[in-house]
Amino acid sequence: MILYAVQAALRRSGMYQFHAGCVLAPDATRGILLVGDSGSGKSTLTATLIRSGWHFVSDDNLLLRDTSSGIVAWALRRYFTFDESTLDACKLRQFPEAIGPRVPGDRDKVRFDARRAFPQSFVENCVPGVILFSAIGAEPQTRIELIKPGDALARLLRQCPWATCDTAAAPDHVQALTNLIKQTRNYSVIAGRDVFDDPSSISSLIIQRIDD
Repeated sequence: MILYAVQAALRRSGMYQFHAGCVLAPDATRGILLVGDSGSGKSTLTATLIRSGWHFVSDDNLLLRDTSSGIVAWALRRYFTFDESTLDACKLRQFPEAIGPRVPGDRDKVRFDARRAFPQSFVENCVPGVILFSAIGAEPQTRIELIKPGDALARLLRQCPWATCDTAAAPDHVQALTNLIKQTRNYSVIAGRDVFDDPSSISSLIIQRIDD
């Protein structure tokens, strides 16, 4: 109840909680938002990119604010939450000092202090320039495909039910998401078997595709 009340107060102040990861490619000035449902590979993708030298804001809990510089993404929650398979797949057990207790209410996940494991990689906030909508597929090769702004906005609205349900904040909330789409290029990422065989390959795939 307290959490819902705080989120409602934030929305009325022009700050919007957003379920997404946020990373920056090495030497990049704009961030990449990683959006997807639970089980879409978002956290694994975030961890893999960090292991490849990328910077990070958060793994899946952000605060968006509309500013004179555009929509800015802030880290709302500082620790990551990973299941055991992600710790293994991304070789994160070599940072035992960063592995914390299990998450209350979700005993399948543990806390991971990414700032302790990768202290030089944390970024407090950034202006997003790309949105990647993640999903896991069964194809041999990973596909990264450009999607239209209207389709991207529809996907964001599905990820943000409060954008339309909270009638007091809805107009400004929807406008903020619309402005986010205007400032970003938007892609779907369907992870294939290639990135499961070689997780580090996803970094070069993303950089190559979004730089086309």
